[in-house]
Amino acid sequence: MQPNHRIQLSTLLKASLALFLLTQVLHSQTSFTVRNAKRGGDFLWGIASSSDRLVAVGERGTILTSVNGTNWIRSDSGSRDWLVGITYGLGRFVVVGDRGIILTSSDSVRWNKVSTATTTHRLNNVTFVNGQFVAVGEAGTILTSLDATEWAQRPSGTTGWLRGIAYADLSYRTAVYAPAFRFVEVANQVYLAIGQGGRAVESSDGIAWSPSTARGANDFEALIYAISGRTAYSTHGGAFVSVGESGAVTADEYFFRQDKFGTVVPDKSRLDGSTGNAARIRGLVQGANALFATGENGTILSAPSHLGPWTPAASGTTANLVNGVYANQSLFVVGEDETILQSTALYPSRLQNISSRGFVGTDDNILVSGLVIAGSAPKTCLIRAAGPAMAAFGVAGNLAAPVIVVRNGAGRTMAANAGWSSDPSLAAAAARVGALAFAPGSADAALLVSLEPGSYTVEVAGRDRATGTALVEVYDMAGPEPDGARTINLSTRGTVGGSAGNLIAGFSIGGTASRRVALRAVGPSLAAFGISNALISPVLELYREGEPGPRATAQGVWSARPDADLLRSSSTLAGAFALIEDSKDCIAVSNLAPGNYTAVVRSADNASGVALVEIYDLP
Repeated sequence: MQPNHRIQLSTLLKASLALFLLTQVLHSQTSFTVRNAKRGGDFLWGIASSSDRLVAVGERGTILTSVNGTNWIRSDSGSRDWLVGITYGLGRFVVVGDRGIILTSSDSVRWNKVSTATTTHRLNNVTFVNGQFVAVGEAGTILTSLDATEWAQRPSGTTGWLRGIAYADLSYRTAVYAPAFRFVEVANQVYLAIGQGGRAVESSDGIAWSPSTARGANDFEALIYAISGRTAYSTHGGAFVSVGESGAVTADEYFFRQDKFGTVVPDKSRLDGSTGNAARIRGLVQGANALFATGENGTILSAPSHLGPWTPAASGTTANLVNGVYANQSLFVVGEDETILQSTALYPSRLQNISSRGFVGTDDNILVSGLVIAGSAPKTCLIRAAGPAMAAFGVAGNLAAPVIVVRNGAGRTMAANAGWSSDPSLAAAAARVGALAFAPGSADAALLVSLEPGSYTVEVAGRDRATGTALVEVYDMAGPEPDGARTINLSTRGTVGGSAGNLIAGFSIGGTASRRVALRAVGPSLAAFGISNALISPVLELYREGEPGPRATAQGVWSARPDADLLRSSSTLAGAFALIEDSKDCIAVSNLAPGNYTAVVRSADNASGVALVEIYDLP
């Protein structure tokens, strides 16, 4: 809920009603178009993007560029060496390849050869991370540079070839209680490189490298760092994911745990698996909140996270595919015969609906939900208030005749309904999203409304100031759209604790890709909006349908958590109002796979107060 929403008190009773949820299929329907191919042409080994163009590199000094991803032109590299890896950083493309060649260009047209040769070994990959360029190659070669011009060779401790390189900043903030309470900042940065025979080396600064635990006997060719949803502190955990020979997948999960003294410390665990495809996997790309693996014989696989499952996509080619990049909402993949493939638009999963049940009073005690729509075009939503329909669930004291009013951020009425009047279009919309069918002629309220991007509140009151229990539902009627219109924030506010019980909000994530979501249970910080009876000690629990216990729990002083900096920046990124420092408001950031979820807000001490549950779709 945004600061300019009308803040009104809502009294919510403990919810027990089923949630009606929607799922869609996205990445499984992905198709690819051949944008470039030449029988007998050069093998393209790498591809990278800047804000305005894509560049692919390959055998015999081949460089192809495009400003739209559709039309590709050849640039003169000034070399006949194999060009294998490419990245973009500090306003320039950097290319590496055979015999230690390094090329740079600020426009992808004029290329300069770096004159300071530091190795004669082939360089297989290069990346720009943490303010420096890092290149890896044959015979355990590792080079670093701060400007892509002056390079230094770093001992790796291995003689096997290296191809995958990735970086993660796992720095954290922990509380120490003895001899006096204080916070300790711990730098925990990890560079990781993988390659031949499962060899791996790691570094904290990219300069001094040491052996890391081997990944088995398989060759590993590609590596990324992906955010994980399976961590004790899921807001700051993640995994280095590597793929390679025979479809092998290995993930090193990083997370935080408490030691026997109560101090939060970093830890990691190993997960070994397979894509289920016997092809040699040569590329790994993260985009649209999914992972994409590319390999021999036209293999392209997708997965919502490193935990899988991996699903094949029809590439339309049998060419051996190597690397890819996610740019302009599409996946671009390169390979042999100068093949360049472009996928149909890949949109992230979406928050699709929320439903909350509560007691509808009068004046400031009506039921209020909020939503925010992003994009550049209107979004159609189905908004309903169930009163009489709740009798089917054995709920007594239902609101006899609910009235819906939708207001924009300025408080202007955008739409209203009192009784859905058996409208066939509303019945069809409800059936489409899997919502409970209202009885013909019932006094339940519903409306279809087209909302421009912005913030809105949905108010549910009783006709003639009647009171009773109602369920408010907001459904996003469309999936991902080319203009990017989507629901990015859903929220509900009400009383928690005492006889009111818990505040419960259900939501769903549709598609096959994971979605990064911020969840907040706001109590103390509501005082800034003039709410005097805010819940002092909320507890936030996140459940996924079909799982026995909570996936994440947040409680206590949020700013004392080891991931407080991430939580603070996530609120800023979401456009949410700032939480009071040292308050007991709750926040959790999780990478959630598609499915149905329930966010439960309860009182830590059974005290009663007003709380706000918020769900934010993070970029």
